[in-house]
Amino acid sequence: MGRYRPAGCRPAPGTGDIHISLFQQSEVDGVVIVSTPQELALIDAKKAIDMLRRMGVPLLGLIENMSYFIAPDTGARYDIFGNGGAEAAAKALDMPFLGAVPLVMSIRENSDTGQPPSSPRPMASKRKPSAPSPQKFLKARPRCGGSDLLP
Repeated sequence: MGRYRPAGCRPAPGTGDIHISLFQQSEVDGVVIVSTPQELALIDAKKAIDMLRRMGVPLLGLIENMSYFIAPDTGARYDIFGNGGAEAAAKALDMPFLGAVPLVMSIRENSDTGQPPSSPRPMASKRKPSAPSPQKFLKARPRCGGSDLLP
């Protein structure tokens, strides 16, 4: 008869021993949590938020990544992973919602070729995405740069 080894529980991303040690050994001015809008991803984000709050790490806010996709051929908007989940979670968790980042093919294409995501490439739509604004939290967090870094 074979022996069985008990399986260990894998903590939510960002909540394991390595992350805890890093936060305990480093002075952190604040953390921005990034999550996709679907509930499964938000469960992990909420676990990380809970861990950070227990450790006394300041939370600067929550960003919704891959919030929507604008089809390059039609300009139609698609909420592939749902929409608004991170904003609702931020409200429920009493933390700032910093914005929604769309799923943009040029970011993936630029990343694949080693270019930074901010490289100039035309957007598929003339609509301006509601990209997160660093000003929302930097102004209120002088140790994170405050007004010194802002125009």
